[in-house]
Amino acid sequence: ERRMSVHQFDSLPRYVRFLQENPQEVEFLYKELLIGVTNFFRDPGLFDFLKEKAIPQLLQSRTKDTPLRVWNPGCSTGEEPYTIAILLLESGNWWRDWQVEIMGSDINQRVLHTARKGMYKKGSHRATPPDMLRKYFIDEGKGDYRIIDAVRRFVSFSYVNLLDPYKISLIR
Repeated sequence: ERRMSVHQFDSLPRYVRFLQENPQEVEFLYKELLIGVTNFFRDPGLFDFLKEKAIPQLLQSRTKDTPLRVWNPGCSTGEEPYTIAILLLESGNWWRDWQVEIMGSDINQRVLHTARKGMYKKGSHRATPPDMLRKYFIDEGKGDYRIIDAVRRFVSFSYVNLLDPYKISLIR
C-alpha cells in the first residue's frame, strides 16, 4: 500500500502492471518488505515468558539424549536467536551435557552476514538488562558490542526462503 501510494496507484492490478514494466520498483518493494526492526530483548513480555515458563517446561519434558533445537525464522540481523541463547544460558548449567542448536534464518543474505559476525551497535542493546550486557557482550569501543563466543557457539544462521519451501537452501 505504501509503494502504491508513493506512485499514486488506486488499484493493485495497475501497480502490478507497473512492477512488470519497472524492475527497479520490484527491488524497492523487495527492500521495503525486508526492513528488519529488531534489537536484543525487544519484546520484554515474550522473553519473560520464555525465561519463566517456556524454557523450564521445555527442559522438564526433555532428556539430555534429545537435542534441543530452536528455529527463529525471519531473524534479520540475529538479535532474537542470540537473546534465546542467552536465556538458555541463564537457565542453569544443564546445557553443558546437552546438544543445543539454535538456527536463525532469513531471506536476506546481507543481514545474515551481520548476524554471523555478532557485532552490534549500542542502540540494539537498549532493552538488554545491564548485567546481561556485561556478562554476554564485549565492549569493542565506539559503541560496538560483540556477542561472546559462549553464546555464539549455540547459534547458526542460514538462508531460508519461506516463500518457496521446495527450494530451501541451508548455508551454515
